[in-house]
Amino acid sequence: MAERKELERREYYPLYNKKGKANFFLDEDKIHIYSWAGVPVAFVEKAGVYNYAKKHLGWYEDGWLRDAEGKCLAMAEPGGKSVPNPPRIKHPEAPGAKQEPPERPVIEAHPGRPVRKAAWSAQSDEQFFQGK
Repeated sequence: MAERKELERREYYPLYNKKGKANFFLDEDKIHIYSWAGVPVAFVEKAGVYNYAKKHLGWYEDGWLRDAEGKCLAMAEPGGKSVPNPPRIKHPEAPGAKQEPPERPVIEAHPGRPVRKAAWSAQSDEQFFQGK
């Protein structure tokens, strides 16, 4: 019987935007999202991305962060379905030390998911996490 190879576990997953720059990262738990300075900005619940004020921002599925319209904002893992050409990655220095995230609020209703689009969002990753 063949041995199963364990998946590589990382401390964090950079979220590379359409320019190949990582301004944010996903924690090793793939739930908490931080600015590159280590400030908690959002969390993932049932593939939905929410800020700590309970505002739905978009989606995180198959290694891609998508806006509310299904367009791509950033990637943690290349490849997948309905994705644009990945950017040339600019490997960043290590992110800042993570601050303790606030307690996650309870999300009672999740919006419907849009159709995934193989296009980059016009919104920047900074605008996305600011809820604009």
